[in-house]
Amino acid sequence: MLPTVTIDKSKVPIIWLDTSLIINITKYYQEMKLSNEQFILAELLYNQIRNKTKGGKIICPTANQHEEIWVCRKECLSVMHQLSLGIQIDSELNIQSKLFEIFAHGFLNHEENIHINYSVLFPEDPVEELRSILEQPFFVAINPPLIGGIKKTKEIKQMLLEGLNQIRETNVTDKVSFNDQKELEYMAEYNNIINSIKQSTEACISKHDNNNDMWNLLNCADILIDWKCAVLKNKNNTYSLLDFYKSNYYRQIPSKKISVNFFAKLMTDKQPIRSGDLKDIEHISLTFPFVDLFITDKQRKTQILRHGYDKEYNTKVCYAGDIDIIKSFFADC
Repeated sequence: MLPTVTIDKSKVPIIWLDTSLIINITKYYQEMKLSNEQFILAELLYNQIRNKTKGGKIICPTANQHEEIWVCRKECLSVMHQLSLGIQIDSELNIQSKLFEIFAHGFLNHEENIHINYSVLFPEDPVEELRSILEQPFFVAINPPLIGGIKKTKEIKQMLLEGLNQIRETNVTDKVSFNDQKELEYMAEYNNIINSIKQSTEACISKHDNNNDMWNLLNCADILIDWKCAVLKNKNNTYSLLDFYKSNYYRQIPSKKISVNFFAKLMTDKQPIRSGDLKDIEHISLTFPFVDLFITDKQRKTQILRHGYDKEYNTKVCYAGDIDIIKSFFADC
């Protein structure tokens, strides 16, 4: 069975900004050099979002964009606070956990329609949070540090990119197809659980355990707990965790569906994976289905439209050249 997915959007429209836009808005705010197109969009977004959020008309949340910002970091974080009023989406782990539970329950109960509320994206209802913030004379925002510092963050990111590009080059040489890579990506989480349990057991026996193994195993344990909770709610269950991962239910989880398609393209493309690609995929897959307007770059917009995600999730997607569409969005708020 291929279940349909229904998403209830927020009554207060939610807008998402790509990290590059936050940087450009900061440059506008700091009166730094921008192209004419960048200046027009940055000025529009800064003024409109500040006015609309303070008026309770829109929500402009942040996530972990601070992990991508190294230059003018303090200034960028200040602009993020001004636009978001401190409202943030939940952690990736928590969002994935909530979606996993919803779709596992649907799978075990053979539900034809999976119903999701936009609030799954947040630790608490952002409409209520915005209302509460606006009732206060001020709000406190904390600038999160980069764990290990900028140098360490860059080193870790570079190591990850080099490792993924090595796999990508092998895939290209071996002519791995996009569809075959998609299947690998869909099963990656399940295979990681199996391998992590095996490796952890071996590490404990040989006393060569390390922090990375421990945290990976804890993440896997969270998934197993979510599955157990779903199973306990359905006493007549005859399915295994593997059955769920192979089912259309798992493959209809919006974050999985989007990330698998985008990541499979990266891993079979002749073009090297770029520094910002991984965060782009993370942000698109997590937020796109639940927001009303998603502003990104032209390449990402083209990819989103190619897959039809704009129609599937009823989300407008724009880039800097769509200035009239963006103006229209704010006019309707």
